[in-house]
Formats: sequence, C-alpha cells, structure tokens
Amino acid sequence: MLTLPARLTHTQAGECLTQWLAQLPPAPTAVRLDATGLTQFDSAALAAMLALRRAALARGQVLEVVNMPPGLAELSHLYGVDELLSN
Repeated sequence: MLTLPARLTHTQAGECLTQWLAQLPPAPTAVRLDATGLTQFDSAALAAMLALRRAALARGQVLEVVNMPPGLAELSHLYGVDELLSN
C-alpha cells in the first residue's frame, strides 16, 4: 500500500509522485493509497493523486484511495474530481 505523507503541498508533490510511481505494485493488482497520515495539503496533493491514477489506469490498474481526510475530500469535491478519487 502506498501512503500519503503528513505534508503534501506543491513543494513535495513531484518527489512524492516519483516515489509512488517507483513503488507501484505489479498489474493487475489495485493501487491502494492510504491518506491516514495526511494533515497539511494544498491542491498539489490532488494533482499528484490524479497523476498516480492516470499512471495506474495506463497499466490496467485502478486507484483506491482509503482514509481520505474530510478536508481533502472537500477540496476534491470543490475541484470536481471527487468521483475520480473515490472507491
């Protein structure tokens, strides 16, 4: 299972995505992303998660985000991407 760091803002997003991509499980296993530890974030967190989703889909996998904090769920709804990141 991949995890979100405690802080995921524009500063960390690129490095975080690179790490996730290097840790993708072999297809066709679903990619699970645990957001339990995320406490500080901005819209770059959503961008990184959506990029991970695109990479997973390109490999024939689905992205399952679990334990999304309410604030991130609200932000994803505000940006209209909540359906793309929900299970």
